[in-house]
Amino acid sequence: MVATATFFGGNVLSAVGYVTLYARLKLGPAAVSGWSLWFGVLLGVCYSCSYLIRGLDVLAYPPLQRHRWFRIKERVPAVVASAFTTTAAALAVALLLRQSLLLQPRLLYGWAVAGGLCAASWGLGAALMQIVFSERLHVARAGDPDPNGPLLAELSSGNTLMQDLALLDLALTAEASTPEARWRRGAVFADESGRAAWSPLVAYLLGELRDFTAALAAALPSAAAEAAAAARPGSGPAGPCAPASARWNVLRMSPSTGLRAVSREQDLAAWNLRSKYYRIGWCVRGLAGLLVAAQAGEDRYGVALLCSPALPEVLQGLLSAVLALQSYTKFVAATRSRQLGALERGARQLGLVGGFVAGRITNVTLQPAEEVAFAVEGVARNAVNRLALAYGDRLREAFVREAPPTKPPYGSPSELASLLTSVLACQQQ
Repeated sequence: MVATATFFGGNVLSAVGYVTLYARLKLGPAAVSGWSLWFGVLLGVCYSCSYLIRGLDVLAYPPLQRHRWFRIKERVPAVVASAFTTTAAALAVALLLRQSLLLQPRLLYGWAVAGGLCAASWGLGAALMQIVFSERLHVARAGDPDPNGPLLAELSSGNTLMQDLALLDLALTAEASTPEARWRRGAVFADESGRAAWSPLVAYLLGELRDFTAALAAALPSAAAEAAAAARPGSGPAGPCAPASARWNVLRMSPSTGLRAVSREQDLAAWNLRSKYYRIGWCVRGLAGLLVAAQAGEDRYGVALLCSPALPEVLQGLLSAVLALQSYTKFVAATRSRQLGALERGARQLGLVGGFVAGRITNVTLQPAEEVAFAVEGVARNAVNRLALAYGDRLREAFVREAPPTKPPYGSPSELASLLTSVLACQQQ
């Protein structure tokens, strides 16, 4: 609450000062009146509301990392359009409150110019901050004596921002084909025992993925619990062969999580999806990139196959995540479609209208949980497809012959094997 009030207050004060001083400097005292103060207040409020509705996030990482100059060029048109929209909205509100301002075109022109420049400076400052905060941090460079040490140190630290930047650097390094990236991947595979880099690094990535999958699995209804509840005496019609009554488009109450009531597990699953959207994507990309590089001949000692966590364990984690995300998307979408009331529909329509006026909403935390889950599922499926394309049928042989000792966080071994078979079949078509 204090941060929001400070944000509104700072925007209002800067807008009042900018509009008043710039209009006086540019157009003379005739372009300034007592209403300029109120217009500055309206401009600050309009920009603040637009910023909050869109949920702009300085830690919104772009899908493609480009040079800072190109990212600035990409953001400038949107900043100008947003500044124009904000100024036009403030002018419209001012004219609505006092129609006599139409008789003072010089004053309106001064407000439009000053307000547009002020809103553009706000938008450009926010864009520059987002670009700087979401840039790639090179944890190590070619020629460093220990390129894995800084990476492992950042991952083991308690700073989540530095952990995210380290994971981003690892994902880009695992997927790049530059000489520097190949040199850094070679440093990961350089130790025959795997204890120096491979084991702690892959264990961290796989641990993040397993914890994420377990959180989703806890929010899903248990088929065994539902079957046990259906088999209880009195839960169905009399007689073992009595036909069940048909109930179309009716969602039953789940004995484990409750489909009609939001449980704590569902809240935690949605929080994990939104807050770890980027982190899980980088973990998945890092795991797949390292294994593909190992198959391409960069792993001279066979670390990815001989050291734990090995290829079967990583594949198990990826397949389990795909199944959990797929089930979670279906579960939440079905629940939402049946529980949506008139009040929630009205709120959603109001949010869509507000987003249309303020601009495109890109903040992951404001997106529906099932849409975020579907996006993460696409990243995980892409990782499995990359492994299937690199290893071929040997991937299934390794997964079946060398079954991982740990239990998957979601799904049975037969379900994971079936999913892998379908992926390999699609690759062969």
